[in-house]
Amino acid sequence: RSARDVAVFLIALAARLAFLFLVDEPLLYRHQYNYFQGGLSVAADPHPWAYVLRSDAWHQWGAWTMAPLYHLFVAMVFRVFGAHLVALQVVQCVLDALVAVLVARLGRRVSSRWGVAAGLAYALYWPSVEFPSRTYTENLHTVLLVAAFSVVAGAAGSTGRLRPLAGGFLLGLSALARAVSAAFLPVAALIA
Repeated sequence: RSARDVAVFLIALAARLAFLFLVDEPLLYRHQYNYFQGGLSVAADPHPWAYVLRSDAWHQWGAWTMAPLYHLFVAMVFRVFGAHLVALQVVQCVLDALVAVLVARLGRRVSSRWGVAAGLAYALYWPSVEFPSRTYTENLHTVLLVAAFSVVAGAAGSTGRLRPLAGGFLLGLSALARAVSAAFLPVAALIA
């Protein structure tokens, strides 16, 4: 299984990096710049924790306060790798390639015969190939949401409480990236 997971990961990563570097698409819409600027403002602040705790300016768009986790993720990437869009995009490519592996694992739980096919389908699904090159909350949300389902599905039928709690924690984190994750709580409850 691990060799298949590595193959799914590498195929997904190659597709995303090829799109990133061969197409070289610029950020296209205002909200992509908003996420970029929000993360940059946190990363550039001399006291980022104080700025995050005392201000909402870094995760607002017009009159709306947006889910904060993606902005913090962008800021963390900028603090670690420098304030370069390409660094963020490459990290997002790696995360989304991980999603393909998680999809393969979920697919194996449903049908061991088709798990790798599910992972490969996600790996080559065009919107998922394009998204990591853009600054969208989905780039963090998707990996957290699919990881949550993978953990919860792995806990199905077990008597332990740690895995469902870990899955719930990941689902909660995904909701901090995109509030739409709250809609998946009933699905997670049914699985667990």
